[in-house]
Amino acid sequence: MRNTIYSLLMILVVGLCPLTASAQYFTKAPKLEKKVHKIIEWMQLDGEVIKANTSYFDKAGNLTGYYNEDDENGEKITLDYDKKGRLLEKRIGSEESSTIIRYAYKKNTSIRQEHYRGKVFKVFEYRNDKGQMVEKKTFLKGGELGEQFILRERFLFHYNDRDSLKGTTHKTYSLDGKRKGKSFETKKTVYTYDKKTGKRSQVIFYDTNGEEATRTQYNYFPDGRIDKIIMISQSPNESNRLVEYQYNADKTLWQEIETTNYKRFVKIYKNKRLIRQRTYIGEELFAIVDFQYVFY
Repeated sequence: MRNTIYSLLMILVVGLCPLTASAQYFTKAPKLEKKVHKIIEWMQLDGEVIKANTSYFDKAGNLTGYYNEDDENGEKITLDYDKKGRLLEKRIGSEESSTIIRYAYKKNTSIRQEHYRGKVFKVFEYRNDKGQMVEKKTFLKGGELGEQFILRERFLFHYNDRDSLKGTTHKTYSLDGKRKGKSFETKKTVYTYDKKTGKRSQVIFYDTNGEEATRTQYNYFPDGRIDKIIMISQSPNESNRLVEYQYNADKTLWQEIETTNYKRFVKIYKNKRLIRQRTYIGEELFAIVDFQYVFY
């Protein structure tokens, strides 16, 4: 019964979370005084405490699994790496159904291939000799598309003389039989940086008509610590978002508060580690997740 409640709750949480939030809290082990072996999530809901998912890490800090070991039928995420710490395979799903994503690497190029419901997605990421992403292409085949890969989308990444990302161009390609492989949509994103500090100060995303769709502003304290991030959307279907950062007297992070039109997520830190997240719907507390750290 507890596992059923947790599964239903996670569906709600994933649906409620904005793009920057995720039901999976860690992609790498936090760098603390000891090496982190696993982080267990304990969820408080309606007065009950439920053991939720656990994040597992190897000694290099790579995430190797994310699942609830007590839930035999629950969804699992497991990951394998090579000796260089590069991701080789990621499996998502249950015993009955799963998605497998495989990764391969060449000089300045990484290739990701995903099999899902009879279709195959293949993503190529190209980097320059500085390690900067310069191009990303996604191809698709299978099912009604046939057995030849079709170019689906392409990203181009542009940098300034400080080697900071200054913009991206996103082209989407048609899957229609008469227009396969031809671009029919182009979007772009422009990044701005403070001339003195070099820190990112603004990001503007433009839609296919060249109109401003969203504007994100970054505010900092004089010592360089992030103060707040403000995202303003021009679409009535997308919520504005505000992320505020609060600090202790020693300037270490205490709280990260993310607010949208109807939701609020409060992350609480202690000794440089995330220890709790509160989720609010309107002004009502919806759920609390506490994080238990286990070390090697």
